[in-house]
Amino acid sequence: MSEKRLIGFVVSEEESGTVAGSGCIWLTEEQPRFIETQLYSPYLISMYTEKNFRRRGVAKLIVQSAIDWCRAHGYNMINLQASEKGRSVYEHFGFKPTNEMRLIL
Repeated sequence: MSEKRLIGFVVSEEESGTVAGSGCIWLTEEQPRFIETQLYSPYLISMYTEKNFRRRGVAKLIVQSAIDWCRAHGYNMINLQASEKGRSVYEHFGFKPTNEMRLIL
């Protein structure tokens, strides 16, 4: 956070101020490549919607805000890992599945 590479988005209920959901863009360092690339890549993380606010557009509002922020700051791509329950939210915006692999040591 001290490097200003974590951008948070919070949705709250207008009347009470109750937090309905949140998410973050983490600007991760890009891996070295042979082609010119940006130094950082936006990664959407920590998406959460409170149970009483689910299926009311909160997650879509957060994702749209994250997309808007990334576009406004010159980024042309966002990465994320989606749960099965959240996949349809991201597909609504045109996110496509990619392959990732992990080795747990």
